[in-house]
Amino acid sequence: MNHDQEGHIVNFVRTAKLGAFGAVLLLSYGLCSVQAAPIVLDFGDLSPSTLDVIPDGYQGFEWRGVGEIVNLSMAFYAPTLRGECSTTGGIFAGGYCNGTTSGEYVAFRGTGTGAATIRRSRTFNFESAFITSPWNDGEDLVVRGFRDGIELYRDLFVIDTVSPTRIELNYLNIDTLTFQGTGGVNAGYGSSGEGIVIDDFAYSDYSVPEPNTVPLLAVSLAGLWLVRRRRIARIAA
Repeated sequence: MNHDQEGHIVNFVRTAKLGAFGAVLLLSYGLCSVQAAPIVLDFGDLSPSTLDVIPDGYQGFEWRGVGEIVNLSMAFYAPTLRGECSTTGGIFAGGYCNGTTSGEYVAFRGTGTGAATIRRSRTFNFESAFITSPWNDGEDLVVRGFRDGIELYRDLFVIDTVSPTRIELNYLNIDTLTFQGTGGVNAGYGSSGEGIVIDDFAYSDYSVPEPNTVPLLAVSLAGLWLVRRRRIARIAA
């Protein structure tokens, strides 16, 4: 084995080591960037009551619009436990019963002005939820996500009373989420009006990469590039 061949082998080993080191750092960066596992609210822990307003502070959120009085807060309901789902055509036999996807409780915002508003001081990610209209079929649903009062996300869906619509949005790093239902045709459940029924509300805490990981990754990749460049230059010589 001559001197040049030995040099090539040494450079190859160095490159392999740096590449492995860079891969480890890249994996570490990816792991640090992964968002926390989602938390799914089915509102069953609000029992034993079967109908009441959702208290501000539940799961760290406020459950009403800015400046709203308690009467207009979002509420929770257990239609099956109250015997409503066995009554065909009853007021709550539509979207409230059909929108209960897990457990026996749902959150709702009935007829009223303004959007259903969920917010908290610490930012979060809204991932998904099941949404049903309480009384109207073909109701338009506008979902909006905000941070510091600035709208970052907006999506439009059509919901009905027959079955819940699963919306999966992945709104990242927001502090306020609103749901506004409008329009639609009365489905004949003994009442009318616009509103929303929510179940299996999934969110996660927003997290950012560890600050020291990014510069380490940059140094690793720069070193890998320099070694590769030197190796190519030596081979060409």
